[in-house]
Amino acid sequence: MTTPSERLRAKHVSYHKNFGADVFCRDCTPLTAWPCDVIQVLDELEEMHDDLLAIRPTRGQLLAKLKAADAVNAVRNETFRQFQETSKRRCEEGFGHAVAWDEPSWPLQNWALAICGEAGELANLVKKCLRGDFTVEEKREEILDELADVMTYCDLAISSLGADTGETVWRKFDEVSRRIGWEFPEVPE
Repeated sequence: MTTPSERLRAKHVSYHKNFGADVFCRDCTPLTAWPCDVIQVLDELEEMHDDLLAIRPTRGQLLAKLKAADAVNAVRNETFRQFQETSKRRCEEGFGHAVAWDEPSWPLQNWALAICGEAGELANLVKKCLRGDFTVEEKREEILDELADVMTYCDLAISSLGADTGETVWRKFDEVSRRIGWEFPEVPE
């Protein structure tokens, strides 16, 4: 099988044989100045193509990577999904709030205010640690509790919008990772 540049070179040589070695064409100066730029470029492209083929993963390798990525995504979403389902159920059954952004008794702005309220409690604890009333070690559990409250309300706000918490968090995490040039570690095969 001949390559594109070999076919072009054969046509080019044939052209110059038929019309004389000193004939000028748009691809080269008199043929004595071989190889012409067009053929050089094609040769370079072929080399690049061969190099790319050499490093290109096979279909099987790509499928294996996709399956591994799917497995990782399933695992990383499952914990969020379990938490989200339980949190939503507790909210609806325990507090009597339907979890929907347009719910008249507890609309989206209430979730946003609840997040701010818990973040305010967290900030208050950190402020007291900064000014020396307590050490972070002394207030560690309370700080963790406030962080958990913030996360719980964030999850409920995401649920109220009908979205999956795991998919939402990981999508944003992956977006920022790409933006800063950070790659998620490879999954061992």
